[in-house]
Amino acid sequence: RASSTLIFEEGAKRRYTLDYQARWKFWRVTGVCENRLIMETDADEGTVTFKLREPGFLRTYEGTWQIIPKGSNGLHLHRNALKAQRH
Repeated sequence: RASSTLIFEEGAKRRYTLDYQARWKFWRVTGVCENRLIMETDADEGTVTFKLREPGFLRTYEGTWQIIPKGSNGLHLHRNALKAQRH
């Protein structure tokens, strides 16, 4: 389950609040963690940047993804930076 709200828009740049629930499973133990992010997109640069706005299951979660055209076969996602830290 996820929801987003546009909070800023200027040209190709947009900023959203993004709330979602992620399911996880480790061996026979499962759970759900709620994540609240600020997500910024820049269509000119082809980037998506995200940062945790409220610590929960994770204390730190941030990174940048760049969407790079890959010939005529579609798009390729490239992870520039990703940092996550659990409590």
